[in-house]
Amino acid sequence: MSKRKDQEAVIFRLPAEVKKELQMQALEEGTSVQELLEDFVYDYLGMREEKMVLESIVKIAQRNTDFDIGFDRLFGFMAENPESRTTKDFINYHIIDMNSPALESGPDFTYLIGKDFIAEHWVAAEDLEKFQEFCEAQE
Repeated sequence: MSKRKDQEAVIFRLPAEVKKELQMQALEEGTSVQELLEDFVYDYLGMREEKMVLESIVKIAQRNTDFDIGFDRLFGFMAENPESRTTKDFINYHIIDMNSPALESGPDFTYLIGKDFIAEHWVAAEDLEKFQEFCEAQE
């Protein structure tokens, strides 16, 4: 099920008073109801950590890093393909295998500095061709 469908299913089931409370919170915080509902859905689905990692991936994809160029391209690819197997696998790797190192500013990916990038180790087999096309477009 897509993220949008998950959100719609959760929103549909919300009691009216919860929806009203979210609207009031949006007004008080100066944010959008959509953003609050998305946060609520991720909390409800137990995926807040995954959302935080994905948001950090998107931010890192927009900057220059000290990573091997392959990792820079990997982050760019994941930012453009958040539903890909590669992105999902990387998020799980970060949370489970790396024990989700995080700072106040968000997840810490510095463990990638100094690592050599080997596409077959980081890109899911089903995404390799699409990743290669993405890399060629970056040159």
